[in-house]
Amino acid sequence: MKLVCHFQQFHQSKVYLNMAKFKTSTLVVCGFLVGAHPGHLHHEEAEAELKVRLGLPQEFPFQLNSRTISVPMTAAKNSKRYLFPAVVIETSTKQAKLLREAFFSLPKPVVAVASYP
Repeated sequence: MKLVCHFQQFHQSKVYLNMAKFKTSTLVVCGFLVGAHPGHLHHEEAEAELKVRLGLPQEFPFQLNSRTISVPMTAAKNSKRYLFPAVVIETSTKQAKLLREAFFSLPKPVVAVASYP
């Protein structure tokens, strides 16, 4: 009973625990949210908004997860990498193509900011 109360308190405070919705062997990162700090993002609200913005059905399986992203600093094969904390959008390998296509259909950020400030 005490454990349930803690989860209710977390939910009311909009604190969400990280949970993998897929087998980790089938997960693929399809993108990350720029400017969204992993410690301050409300994952449930962000997932709901992302489904609307991407035009995905409510039952489309994806999740947001906090992770360190590593990006090469140059195109060279042995380039130094820039590491930063980010919120990544993950889905199963079966759904990755559809999710990536939805991202490419998004309007330019300059246009989208009018609808989603």
